[in-house]
Amino acid sequence: MRKLFLVPATILLSLSLAGCNNKKDSKPASKINTAQPIPENKIGNVLTQDKYYQIKVGNILTGKGGDTKKAVLHLLGKEDYRQNTKIAGTKKKAVQYYWKELATSFKASNVSVRFYKDRVIAKGYTAANVAGSKTTSVSKIKTIKKGDSYKSVITDLGYPNGDSISGTGKYSGGTLVYLTDRKGSTANINIQSNKVKAISYTKANN
Repeated sequence: MRKLFLVPATILLSLSLAGCNNKKDSKPASKINTAQPIPENKIGNVLTQDKYYQIKVGNILTGKGGDTKKAVLHLLGKEDYRQNTKIAGTKKKAVQYYWKELATSFKASNVSVRFYKDRVIAKGYTAANVAGSKTTSVSKIKTIKKGDSYKSVITDLGYPNGDSISGTGKYSGGTLVYLTDRKGSTANINIQSNKVKAISYTKANN
């Protein structure tokens, strides 16, 4: 049986990246979480982790500064699913796009990007199962300090196993998830205002 990451419920709810207020013709969310990795040499517009980190997120309430929907589709290719939703705490309507056909090197279940007025306001990818995923030692995680920037964390630790981020600058928030062992334990780095706010650890049972 495949082992899964132990990700706290607070992280799964972070940024309200799960779609809500779906149209009747939207496909079930349960089908969205099934990754279908494809070799990089099989398709020209394959979705890699590098491409995900090229996406620029804008202001959470206005979209200002975020990449356009057109630019994202050009970079990632056509989405597999989309769902209507709202910006948390407001009545503003947004739409969330999902991609599940990922490069074999991108160990995630799916990628999601949320748009408001055709501008990116949030993005994330869900950690895949443990098999084949990289691990980062707790000792290395502990080199990260409160106040370090979002970008410096990724520079120092490498790409996380799971990521969610919304907004930009002092109005940004999210979580970086790093697998710390093959049992499924994780380090969860909380980001607020583009800086590390706190780090928590989730221990997997044997």
